[in-house]
Amino acid sequence: GLSPGKTYHYRSKAIGYTDPTNGSTVWYYGANRTFSTLAPSTPPQITTVPVVSNIKSTTAIVQTGYYTGSTATTVTLEYGPTTSYGSQAALATNSTPNVTAGGNATLTGLLPATTYHVRVKAVNTQGTAYGQDAAFTTITPPVLELALPNGITSSAATLNGTVVSGNTTAFS
Repeated sequence: GLSPGKTYHYRSKAIGYTDPTNGSTVWYYGANRTFSTLAPSTPPQITTVPVVSNIKSTTAIVQTGYYTGSTATTVTLEYGPTTSYGSQAALATNSTPNVTAGGNATLTGLLPATTYHVRVKAVNTQGTAYGQDAAFTTITPPVLELALPNGITSSAATLNGTVVSGNTTAFS
């Protein structure tokens, strides 16, 4: 029946003797002592939506924030081509309770021109928290279209080509 997160005082009490002059009981008391009950346990929380930056054709960087709750927390980033995710990247293991922190992960081995979903997962002894889903699409790598050389002489040639980014000509 004690309340969480409170300090309690206690001491011992013992009967010493009965006073023969008046018949009252004389008590002996020990020193005052204290103890505190543990604060209420809290699960982790995700404090931000993942922010995806520096998106390339096969890599991306994901940043997010989290709150550890009252016990050590392991934070991972789940990602994949659907909201079933399927892959994980470590963000942090924080042994300090009650901390709001951030983490980032560099995702590698992604497929070009593919949409990925990401979310944060935080786990401690009090529970599991999932962040909101965020989606991003990796870029299409540029393509170099080469043409036949022209102006060929015994000491020179003109090479021709076009760099195409996605389906748009970037420059010639």
